[in-house]
Amino acid sequence: MNLITDSETIKQNNIKFELMNNTGIKKRIMREFELLYQNYNTILTFIDTNPAGYNSVNVDVSEKINGKKYSYTFKISHNYPFVPPSIYLNNIPYSEFLRIQNSYEQNMIKNITGAPCFCCTSFLCRDNWSPAVTINKIMDQIKYIKSCKRDIVNKIFADKIKFKYLINDIDLDSFLFAKKIIRI
Repeated sequence: MNLITDSETIKQNNIKFELMNNTGIKKRIMREFELLYQNYNTILTFIDTNPAGYNSVNVDVSEKINGKKYSYTFKISHNYPFVPPSIYLNNIPYSEFLRIQNSYEQNMIKNITGAPCFCCTSFLCRDNWSPAVTINKIMDQIKYIKSCKRDIVNKIFADKIKFKYLINDIDLDSFLFAKKIIRI
C-alpha cells in the first residue's frame, strides 16, 4: 500500500528536522518517517524547543478508513527512543484507548487474544518498551488492538444471538474467533 504523500509536506518536515539540536533523535526520526510516508496519507511535524535547548517533536499522523478520519498524535521527548512517546488517538490518551471497562470485557480479551489485558502487552508499558520499537510498530499495534476491540463487540452480538436462537451444542465461538496472538 504505497501512498503518495505531498512532496511539499515531506520537504517542510525535513527542513524542520534539520533545525533540531539533537542529532541522534534527528537521524532516528528521519529514518522512521521514511516508512511512515509510505503508509499514511498525512504526516505533519511540530518541533518545540524548550528554554534548556531540548527539542520535542509532535507528530500528527492522519489516515482515512472507510470515510472516517483517524488522527494519531505522538509527542516525542528529547529522550526518545529510550523513553516511549506520549500518544493520543483522536485527542484521547492512548491509555484510555487501552483501558478495559469491566470484568466481562477482560474475560473476552482473554478468550479472544489469550492476554490478560491490552495494557500489559502494549509497547508503551515500561516493561515492554525498547529503543527498537518504532512509530510504525506502535501504529501496527494500534491497528491490531482496534481489530481485537471489534472482535469483542462482535462476540457480544454473537453471544446475544446464541442465547436467543441457538442450541448449546453449537460452538459458534471457535468458528468466529480463532485466538489472536498478541505480538510483542
